[in-house]
Amino acid sequence: MSIFIGGSGSTGSSLLRQILNRNSQVYIYNETQLFCKKKLFDDWNGNKHRLNKRFIFGLRSSGIKMHTGIHLGDYDFGHDDFDNILVNAQNIAISSKSITHFAGSLFEKSNLKKNKKKWGEKTPANVYHFASIDKHFDNAQFIFCVRNPLDTIASLVSRGQNVYYATMQYLMNTSFGINFDQSNKQTLKYEDLVEKPEQVVMKLAAFLEIDFEDSMLNSTTQKRGNTRIKGWEYDETDPVRKNQISKFASLSLVKQSNILNAIHCLKIKNTFAKKHGLKVTSIADISQALDYSIPGSSGRPNKSLLVQKQMDMWHRTIKLYPFHIFNYPIEIC
Repeated sequence: MSIFIGGSGSTGSSLLRQILNRNSQVYIYNETQLFCKKKLFDDWNGNKHRLNKRFIFGLRSSGIKMHTGIHLGDYDFGHDDFDNILVNAQNIAISSKSITHFAGSLFEKSNLKKNKKKWGEKTPANVYHFASIDKHFDNAQFIFCVRNPLDTIASLVSRGQNVYYATMQYLMNTSFGINFDQSNKQTLKYEDLVEKPEQVVMKLAAFLEIDFEDSMLNSTTQKRGNTRIKGWEYDETDPVRKNQISKFASLSLVKQSNILNAIHCLKIKNTFAKKHGLKVTSIADISQALDYSIPGSSGRPNKSLLVQKQMDMWHRTIKLYPFHIFNYPIEIC
C-alpha cells in the first residue's frame, strides 16, 4: 500500500510529512511532482521519456501551481548525487511499463536504504489526480489536508503570493480534494492536528495500518533541506503544538479586507465544474462542506483582483499550462 497526500498549500502537509517520517515503518517523499502529471496517467509510454525535460519540452503539472518536470533533487534520494539520481530515474522509467511500475521501483529502492517498508508522496497538486492514482495503485491510501480558508490564504499571502493567486489555489485544490469521496481517503484538519495531536495521529496511524509511535510527536533531531518556508512562524521539524490557528487575525485590517473580498468574489466556472464533476464551486461551499465559518463581505470585487486574474490567465497561456485563456477555471462575480 502507498500513501498519497494532497490539498491546498499551507494546510499542514509538510508538518504531516515530518510526523509520518518519524515512524519506523513509513517514509513520505517530498513534492516529486510525479503524480500531478495527467499525461503520465493517460499515456505513460508516450510521455515517460519527458520526465526530466524542462521548459516547452517538459510535462506540465495539473492544478494552480505551475511546475514543469519531476523533482528528485531532494535529500530524499541523496542530494549529493543529483545527476546520477536523474539518470537512474530516467533509466527506470524507460524500462517501466506503467507509472505504477516506475513509482514502485523508484521509491521502494530508496526505501530499502532507509529501512522503511511503506512509501508515500506529498505534493499539494496530487488532489487533481486522486481518482487516477486510485485506479493505477492497488490499495492506495489518501490524506486530504484542509484548513480554515481564512488562515490558509493568509499564510499563502505571507509566503509571497498575491491575494488572487492564494485564493484561487485554495479554492481549486480544495474543491478537487472534496470531489474525491472514497473510503480510502482521510480528511485531516490542520486545526485538529495541532490542537489534539496524539488523538489525531493515533487515528491516522490506524487508518494507514502502521503502529503509532511516541516519536511521531517529538521533534526531528536531524534537519535536512529547508524546513522553514518564508512566512512560517515555526519549523516543520519542531514538536507538534498549537500554532498558526489564527493566522488571519494577525494580518492588518486592509489585508483581511482584501482576502475576504477575494473569498466572496472568486468562483469556479459552471462549465469547468460540470466538465470535472466538481460538487463545490466557491469557498462558501467549501466552508459549509468542511464545517468552517467565514464572515461576510460587501462591495464589488477589488480592481486588483481583476488585474491579477488577467495577468495570471495570460501567464499560463504563454507558458502552455493546462489552465489557459481557453480553459480558465475561475470567474470573478
